[in-house]
Amino acid sequence: MRNHNKKKHLWVSEEQDRKLTKLKNELGLNASDVFRMAIDKDYPYINLYYVISAELKKQGTNLNQIAKRANTNRKIDKQVLKEIQEIKTNQQAILKTLRSGYDN
Repeated sequence: MRNHNKKKHLWVSEEQDRKLTKLKNELGLNASDVFRMAIDKDYPYINLYYVISAELKKQGTNLNQIAKRANTNRKIDKQVLKEIQEIKTNQQAILKTLRSGYDN
C-alpha cells in the first residue's frame, strides 16, 4: 500500500517542463515518481540508469542478430565477429560510465 498521503502542486518553467517530459519518457516514469526520486536524493542515478538501459538494449539487439545469423548460416562470418566486437565495445562503455559515477 502506498504511503503518499500529501498532495503538492508546483510551477515550472517551459525549459523545466521540457526536461521533465524528456526524463519521464526516457525512464518510463510519471512526474510524481521523478519528483520522489529527486526528493529522496536518488537523482544522481537517473541518468546512469538511462545510459545503462540504452546500452543493454543495443547489446540485446546485437545478440539477437548474431543468434539469427548463426542459426541461419550455421557458421560465424566476419559480420558476426564485427557484431561481437561491437558488443564488447558497448560493455566497455558501460563499465566506463559506471566507473565515472564512482569517481564523482
